[in-house]
Amino acid sequence: MTVNWPASILGQLEFYWDAHLRPRLEGLTDDEYFWEPVEGCWSLRPDAEGALVMDESDPAPVPPPVTTIAWRMAHVGRDVLGIRARAFFGPNEGLEDAEMWDRRLWPDPLPGNADDAIAMFERSYAHWRDSVRALDAGAIEQP
Repeated sequence: MTVNWPASILGQLEFYWDAHLRPRLEGLTDDEYFWEPVEGCWSLRPDAEGALVMDESDPAPVPPPVTTIAWRMAHVGRDVLGIRARAFFGPNEGLEDAEMWDRRLWPDPLPGNADDAIAMFERSYAHWRDSVRALDAGAIEQP
């Protein structure tokens, strides 16, 4: 049996984006984006210069803290999709040595509101999806 990996990967990715993830972001408000349902949530907070950064620690606490929608969208939109897409598919000029989790690949500021977060998430998803779509079966099987 021969598997068409590009079609299989894209089919799964697009199904979950179209049927589950993207529809749930429709109408997201800023209040919902930053809502902290319990004390001690991880979220996005301004650093000393006023830029938003993610709450985090290494190692992560056990059990992991509850996270806000803002934190999760930054994690998935920037760290999981965005940075990895740039590491694997570019643009990464001058950062060819960067690993797939290197935040230098995402110099853009984190979004400070729900609309900007959704736009960032959509750009990251489209970059990943379109880059995978451009791979043929031979390219997708390469390390």
